[in-house]
Amino acid sequence: MVVEKRGVHSNFVLMFLKLFLATTTLFFSLLQLDEKQVESKETGIVLDSLNNSIQLTHDQMGTPAFYFSEVFTPVCNNSDCLPIRINLRWNLDGDFHSYQLPQNEILTKTEHAPFTDFDYAHLDEILRDTLSALHEHSVKTLEREHEKESESVDGVSGATSMLPTGSYVPQAIFTSVRLWHLVHDVKPQLISYTQDQLLLKYSADQFIFREDVPASILALHFLLKSEENPLQKMKDILPKLPESILLKLMPYLSSKGMTDAELATKFIGRYEKGSADIRESIETFWKGLDDSFVLKQNLLQKSLENQEFFGITYQLLEQDKLWEEKLYHQVIDFCETERNLSRRAKMKKLLLSRSSSYPKSVKKRIKKLNW
Repeated sequence: MVVEKRGVHSNFVLMFLKLFLATTTLFFSLLQLDEKQVESKETGIVLDSLNNSIQLTHDQMGTPAFYFSEVFTPVCNNSDCLPIRINLRWNLDGDFHSYQLPQNEILTKTEHAPFTDFDYAHLDEILRDTLSALHEHSVKTLEREHEKESESVDGVSGATSMLPTGSYVPQAIFTSVRLWHLVHDVKPQLISYTQDQLLLKYSADQFIFREDVPASILALHFLLKSEENPLQKMKDILPKLPESILLKLMPYLSSKGMTDAELATKFIGRYEKGSADIRESIETFWKGLDDSFVLKQNLLQKSLENQEFFGITYQLLEQDKLWEEKLYHQVIDFCETERNLSRRAKMKKLLLSRSSSYPKSVKKRIKKLNW
């Protein structure tokens, strides 16, 4: 019993800390919203039939910063639910950023009970969940189910039986569903507006190096798609990209076939100074290259200078079935030069395992070395 109580207590503390951090983050993001808001412009995008419109807000430098909407909306079609007044904010890539209640406004649950601090933090988590089960349900479908079951708004059966626990604020299922759809259904329109209106009007470069990582990624994708020579553009900007952006960009490069050997070697510097996450991502990129002779040459040389390169260099050499003649000689050079006995022995063993594929010049050299 003691163990169980400690476990429950521990879980409660973790949940409390999580919700405290979420609430604190939300509070400071809203302060930041007010400080940075300088000018808003109508986008022509509306959220619903009530003409709740979305504005584009610029920062103090006059650069587009985020999308914003002051929403007034009913939640359901009867007196069980009070209408909502809430301000919503999106990043430039259309992802939900945060919500804010106007002064003296609150959100309510069944029988008009006010939201608790816990409920507000839970709602924030729900609205951030892009894969939520709420995606498959609208307020109308839940109302039909509610009428069919003749249960209360948040009864055991009826509307709540259609959704997994945790996907909505308890006793506020219609509010949760309504707000989730307002936040997420508009994303394609916001992305289109950013691409068609902002990235064409402003230089995409203005967005790439900013702190807003989602907007940076969107701008970078747009830029590479619109460039006549996206590969060269990528080579030019790679050394300057923040690691947070580079991490999210790596899968995009692979999917677009940007596996140029010269580009691959540009990652060596980022690998040397990068975090564990960026190194893992770069290694995955390198392993997907079809022709990486130039890369392996550079990595072999780098392995002599920095032992942290040895692991990935060895893996790339090991996975290649066919080595170029020049590469054989460079591996031999490595074995003769490397001071670390363990690494030298490992590389030598790999080299000797390829004996059946030696070119003539390599056979000669190996024989001379008496290996």
